[in-house]
Amino acid sequence: TAPIVGVARVAVAAAGFGWLQTSGPAAVLYDATTTAIAGIGDPVGPDQNVLGACSGVADGTPDTLVIIGSALGLVEADAEYTPVYLRLE
Repeated sequence: TAPIVGVARVAVAAAGFGWLQTSGPAAVLYDATTTAIAGIGDPVGPDQNVLGACSGVADGTPDTLVIIGSALGLVEADAEYTPVYLRLE
């Protein structure tokens, strides 16, 4: 897999062109199947199981995991979109 460069606002085909958001508030798919639901201000990173999703970053996570931003609100449930403040620049 390639490094994360941004969050797509709509689905983009593998060979297609699209706009990626790299900073500021964005709605991002959240996967809570392997980590706890993030609270406001908690760091989030790329999910290891669901492509295109993010998940909470637990204490003790290896430093090799990329932090893409922080949760702006409480995640309501697994597989929901949640507000994240992106910091990918």
